[in-house]
Amino acid sequence: MKKAFLKLTIVLVAICGLHAAATTRTVNNTTLLPVNPGQYSTIGAAITASSNGDTILVTGSTVAYSESPNINKKLTLIGTGYNPQYQLPTQVTSYFNFTTGSSGSTLMGFTMNGVLIGNGSPGLRNITIYRNYIVSTGAFG
Repeated sequence: MKKAFLKLTIVLVAICGLHAAATTRTVNNTTLLPVNPGQYSTIGAAITASSNGDTILVTGSTVAYSESPNINKKLTLIGTGYNPQYQLPTQVTSYFNFTTGSSGSTLMGFTMNGVLIGNGSPGLRNITIYRNYIVSTGAFG
């Protein structure tokens, strides 16, 4: 009985440890005071520092994020949404690019020019993109 209890305890600790490994990272490119600093000033830097399953929270700003983030792992990216009457938008001046390894990712709450999915990366699936504002009418892939 003691051996069974010990095995069950080890399994539960291992499962809880795997689940607790996900990290939430914050991004803020605002330098005006008062400022609520993020851990990173670019979305790309937060993606580089992240592991599969992490969440990246990107704050709204008067200054757009001038980058084209490449997502190459399973991440959840959350912006502030699009409601300019009530909050600053989380605007990316280009597009998000989902590549190999990003299956299962989620993108929500951004203002952007577009999204590239699988541009030369076959086998991507289960990428959720919702509650975003797409500015450009051009085709990105």
